Amino acid sequence: MQALLVLDVVNAIFELPVPLHDPDGFVERVRGLLDRARDKRVPVVHFRHLGPEGSRFAPGGRGRELDARVAAVAGEVVIDKREPDMFVGTALAEVLAERAVDEVVICGFCSEGCIDSTVRSAWAKGFRVVLASGAHTTTENAVLSAEQIVKHHDLVLARFARVVPAAEVVFGS
Repeated sequence: MQALLVLDVVNAIFELPVPLHDPDGFVERVRGLLDRARDKRVPVVHFRHLGPEGSRFAPGGRGRELDARVAAVAGEVVIDKREPDMFVGTALAEVLAERAVDEVVICGFCSEGCIDSTVRSAWAKGFRVVLASGAHTTTENAVLSAEQIVKHHDLVLARFARVVPAAEVVFGS
């Protein structure tokens, strides 16, 4: 059984001082994954980063709410988390076990943080992992452009996941 994990696609990431790589394309590809997963009745788990008071991700703030274009629908799990690895300090392992999930498809924000950590962690826990290329994003840093970071992680994470263009991810197979 598969599950789609949607990491931190919250309002705050679209309001960062440094813009996301390809934000419109990113959202469209995440929405395509959600549409196909929902059509096949594949479990979907959304994550929201819980940051400190005063931050964009503060409890109760608009910034940490799921972006309306890809928000959860009835029956989908929403998990609040504090760490970059979605398995740390959350009920994710239990949620996946309850649904007999053995393969996770991962998309969201940010490529070098939460995406990287969760791909490696899922692989280490014995899950088959699919990284939806084009459906994870980040911002630039002092060394690399956001596009370079995204491409780098598609390459590096291929050791731990099948890296598949988001449009080619098949659910229910």
